Amino acid sequence: WQHPEIADYSDTSARAWLFAVARDVIIDERGTT
Repeated sequence: WQHPEIADYSDTSARAWLFAVARDVIIDERGTT
């Protein structure tokens, strides 16, 4: 768990953070293929 502060966020903020991480992963995947 690299961002412990996320635990204090609301579900909406946590969900938005997860979407941001997923987006970055997808971008990384596109960059490597």
